[in-house]
Amino acid sequence: MKSLIALFSMLLSLSVFAGVNQVPSIELSGLEKYRDQNISVFYVSGRPAGFGTFGHILHTHKIWAKVSSKKINGDGTISIPSVKVVNTHGVAFNYLVFVIHDADQKNARLMNTDSTCPAQPGENAFASEKEYCMGFSTDEFQYKIQKYKSVRSIKAGSDGIARIKL
Repeated sequence: MKSLIALFSMLLSLSVFAGVNQVPSIELSGLEKYRDQNISVFYVSGRPAGFGTFGHILHTHKIWAKVSSKKINGDGTISIPSVKVVNTHGVAFNYLVFVIHDADQKNARLMNTDSTCPAQPGENAFASEKEYCMGFSTDEFQYKIQKYKSVRSIKAGSDGIARIKL
């Protein structure tokens, strides 16, 4: 009986810290300057950078999901498919990060100003210790521009598609 109570309480605690967000499909526009480049979208847990972090826009704790290397259309638009993000470990998904990079660059990574890399999708545990970005190709950190949007500012229209101008 004690083991049944322990199992039940463990499952209850996991459900308290886990949540599923269905992020609607997104239509991005305003990217005419970056025609025929690629864009990667990161669904992250983070916070805006504080003082003393000039040029850096977001400190990323964890990447929950990623859409890699989608080509921007000739008219400066792109469609990003709907993504399911599962929050665990009491850390919530709260930002989308858009990284525009060269068309021949297949992978892009985020790096924080303190030279740490956020925990990547697919890892079972939330990385509470700093992971330094050694061992990755320097090409993965080079890109044209990085922008971010708060999840709260993303609203889907009546057709279920969120339209964002970057």
